[in-house]
Amino acid sequence: MTCDDTEAAAAAVGADPPTRRRAPVWRERAVSIAVAGLIGSVVPAAAMLPPRFYEQARQNAVDVVVIRVAQVGAPPEPTGFGPCAVTGTVLRVERGTAHRAGERIVLQVPCARLGARAPIGPVLYQPIARLRAGRYARAYLDAHGLLTLSQYRILRRP
Repeated sequence: MTCDDTEAAAAAVGADPPTRRRAPVWRERAVSIAVAGLIGSVVPAAAMLPPRFYEQARQNAVDVVVIRVAQVGAPPEPTGFGPCAVTGTVLRVERGTAHRAGERIVLQVPCARLGARAPIGPVLYQPIARLRAGRYARAYLDAHGLLTLSQYRILRRP
């Protein structure tokens, strides 16, 4: 029996139609806010540029190198986000002429501590714990040797 059938049957016998019990509005809002807060604390903020711009930055990078990571610096205090100095050795040059295999390289990789509130924008902040756990990475560099649109990919193997 549907709700319409129940209401029609109640009207036929002269009774009041049954009322639907609904949760108070404040409870619905509280649940929505709690769920949004939970998702926001677990999922990092999304980048503000569409994925195609990051793909284009990788395609247009002047230099692309694969490195073995030796050391990762900390993000600036007290904000907990910003550039982290990643020091390593170039294992392979995939594109460009600015670097050679075997040379030392220092990259400024955007990073953030757990719980840091990095600004919303096109910069992709890597979690510091993930940066430190990564032994290898691919870096997409511009003509000045800087990461192009934060394009630094942690690799499992070179």
